[in-house]
Amino acid sequence: MRLARLAVLCSLYSPLASPLTALELIFSDGFEAGNHAAWDPPTYCPATSTFTFTASGAAVDAWTVPAAQKVLTTDLPPAAAGSVLRLFAARNEFEPLVVAFHPPAANASLVAATLTPFAGLGTGATIDVRQATYAGDRTEALVPLLAQTVHPVDPPFVVWATIYVPADATPGLHTSTLTIDFSNRPDIVVPVELYVFNAQLPVAATFQSQLPVSFTDPADARKQLLFDHRLTPATPTWPSGFRWNITWDQNVHPATRCTTFDDETDHEPNPNYALGDLAQEWLLGSGWNGVGFPEAELFRFVSNSEPRPATFCGINRETGTVSPPHWGSAAYNAEWSDFLGGLENYLQGLGLLSKTFYYVQNEPAGTTDYDLAAHLCRLSKAAAPSLRLAISEEPKPEIAENAAGPCGYDVWLAHFGELKRHYAATRELLGEEVWFYSLALDFWVNPTDAGRQGSEARMLPWIAWADRARGWSYYDGDSFFAAGNPTVRLELLREGFEDYEYLVLANGGTPPQAGVVEAADRAALSAAHSEIDWNHDAGAQAALRCELGRYLEGHRTDMPALQHAGTRPRAEYYINFQPCCAPANPASPLTFGGHTWIQIGWNAWSDALGYGWRGPNQGTPGVLLSAYDTSHPAYNVLETSYIWDDFGRENLFEFDLQNGRYLVTVGVGRGGIGNPDPHNAMVEGIRVVDQQVLSDITEASTEVELTDGRLSLVIGGRNDANGDYAYTFLAYMTIVPVP
Repeated sequence: MRLARLAVLCSLYSPLASPLTALELIFSDGFEAGNHAAWDPPTYCPATSTFTFTASGAAVDAWTVPAAQKVLTTDLPPAAAGSVLRLFAARNEFEPLVVAFHPPAANASLVAATLTPFAGLGTGATIDVRQATYAGDRTEALVPLLAQTVHPVDPPFVVWATIYVPADATPGLHTSTLTIDFSNRPDIVVPVELYVFNAQLPVAATFQSQLPVSFTDPADARKQLLFDHRLTPATPTWPSGFRWNITWDQNVHPATRCTTFDDETDHEPNPNYALGDLAQEWLLGSGWNGVGFPEAELFRFVSNSEPRPATFCGINRETGTVSPPHWGSAAYNAEWSDFLGGLENYLQGLGLLSKTFYYVQNEPAGTTDYDLAAHLCRLSKAAAPSLRLAISEEPKPEIAENAAGPCGYDVWLAHFGELKRHYAATRELLGEEVWFYSLALDFWVNPTDAGRQGSEARMLPWIAWADRARGWSYYDGDSFFAAGNPTVRLELLREGFEDYEYLVLANGGTPPQAGVVEAADRAALSAAHSEIDWNHDAGAQAALRCELGRYLEGHRTDMPALQHAGTRPRAEYYINFQPCCAPANPASPLTFGGHTWIQIGWNAWSDALGYGWRGPNQGTPGVLLSAYDTSHPAYNVLETSYIWDDFGRENLFEFDLQNGRYLVTVGVGRGGIGNPDPHNAMVEGIRVVDQQVLSDITEASTEVELTDGRLSLVIGGRNDANGDYAYTFLAYMTIVPVP
C-alpha cells in the first residue's frame, strides 16, 4: 500500500498497516497484542483500547473507544471486556479519554461526570470533562456536560475528558477515577491509569498551520485555545495586523503616510489594539507564554483574482503600464516595494523574519497566472530579500523557473493530492517549504468534514511527514467549532500535531528532510504513506504512538512500526481486470497461458473477498468502466479486456496477501488501441508507469517487499503536462513470490 514518494524513499523499508476490521499489531521487540496478564507500562502498550467495562455500574452498559474512533449513534457495547481505562502521554501533552454508555432498559437520570485529579501530576495539570454530541450519525461538538435524563432509545451518551499533563509531571504511573453520577441507579465508576512518558513535547508546534478564525473582543481566550491545540490563527495579532492599509497606506499620520512603517504604538495607548504591542505578545510571547505562535501570516492577497489592491498610496495599479493586468505600473511597484522594504526592516528589528510570511497569491491557474506569480515573487524578493513569501500552489517550474526570471516561494501551499513529489523535493532541497491545504470536498483525507471518521483529522500530520510537508491550512477555521465549543475534529487535530512531535523527537529532534531517509520513517511510513494510502485503524494509531513514547524514554531500543501478516497464502496469483462473466466476456474461470486468472472488475474492497477497490467514484454509475474488445484478434484475452475510470481519478486496489518478497507485473493500455492520455500506475508506492502515452498494451514489473499484508496498486491521476485528469487503462496483474 505504498504510493510514490521521493525517489530516494521508493525503496525504503516502511511497513504500512492497512484499514482492517480486526488488525493484528506486531511490534518488533516481541510484543504481541493480547498477550499480557498484568499491566506493566514500561513494557507494553494496551492490546486493545475498545472494550466494555466489566464492573462499571449496575444496569448501565459503558464502554471506551480510542479518541480517533468517533462514536456512532448505532454503536453498541463491544464484546471485548476490561476493567481499567489506561492512558499514555508525554509531558506537556493533552490526552483525551472517551467513555460511552446507554441504559439498556430504563431512563437514567444523569447528575454529573467527574474525573478526580491525578495525584502528583504536576503544576498546572487540568481536567476538562464534556459531553460529545452528535452531528448526523457520529460525535462532533464537545459541550458542557449538564444534568439530564438519558433514555434507552437515545444514541450512546458520550463523555469526553481531556487531561493536560504539565511539563513538570513526574514520569510514571498516576491514577484517577471517572465517576458518572446518577440519581436513580448506581454510578458508573471507572478506574483510570495514566502513564507519563519520560519525554517532553515542545511548547510551540513544530508542524505549522494557518487557520482563519473569527475573534471576538477580547480574543485572548480563543488564541490561547488555538495555541493549546498547536494551531495558529491566520491573524495572530488581531484586532490589528501588518496589512498595508494599517501600517503604510494609513490616514492616522498624514505626514508619514506611505513613507514610514507604522506599528501604531505611538498613537494607540491601548496595547490590546496597537500592532507593535500585539506582535510582541502573540508572535514573540512577551507577557504571554515566552515563545509566541510558531509561524504566522502577515497579510494576504486582496482576493483570488486580485493579488494586490487596485490603488495603493494614491497610485492606480494599472495606470501608465503596458504590462499584463495586476503586474503594476512602475510608480505603483516602486511604492509597493518601499512598503515591503519597510516591513522587512521592522520584522528584522523584532527578530520575526523567520516566523512570518506574506501570502502573495491564491491558486494561480494557467500561464498568465503563473507568470504573474513569478513576477510578484521577483518584485518582492528584490524589495525585501529576507521577507518570506507564500503561495497557494504546489511547487511548479512554471513559477519557480519562469522564463522571465526564476524565483522560488518560501512556502508552497499545495492542495492534497496535487503535489508532484519529485519536483517538490528539488525545491525543498533549496530551502523552500511545502505545506498542504484542505478543501471541503476532499475525498481521500478530509479533516474538515464532520461526517468523516475521526482518524482523518489525526492522521493529517502523519501523511505530511511522508511528503516532507511542514504545515497545513484550511480556509474556514470556524468550522472546527460548534457554537463556540470545540469539536472532536479540533481535538483530533491536536492529537495528530502531538503525534508529529513524537516523530520529531524520535527523529533526533528534527523534522524530516527532503531527499533523506530519516530514522523515524520506519514508524511514520508504517502508518501513512500518502493522502490515499494510510492506516485507518484508530486503535493501531494509538498503539503506535504509545510505542513511540516507550522508544523516547528508552524502554525499547528499536523504532516501532505497524505490521499486518495478511491471510491469503503466499503463492502465485494472476488477475485479469474485467467484469467477470458478462455476456461478451470469457467464461469463468478464465484459463490462459497455463494459469487460472481471477476475474476482477471494479469491486469495492471486501473483507470477505480479501480484495477490491477504493476511490472517489465507487458507487457512481457510468464512471468506473470496463470493456472486452474482440476486434483485434492478434491480441489475447488479457490484452483486450480492461477497466478504467472515465473521470481519470486515482483509484486504489488492494489484495490481501501474506508478507514476503514478490515480483509484480502490471499490464496497462489497450491491445491494438492507442490513447493520447499519459498512463500512471504504482505498485507498493513504486511508480512503474509514469506519465506514459501508450500506443499499445505495455507491461511493467517491479519487486516489492510486502510487510503490511496487502499488496497495493494505484492507477490514474493527473496529466503533468496540463493538470487534467487522464485515463489509465488497466488490463492485468501477476504476482509471483520471489525466493
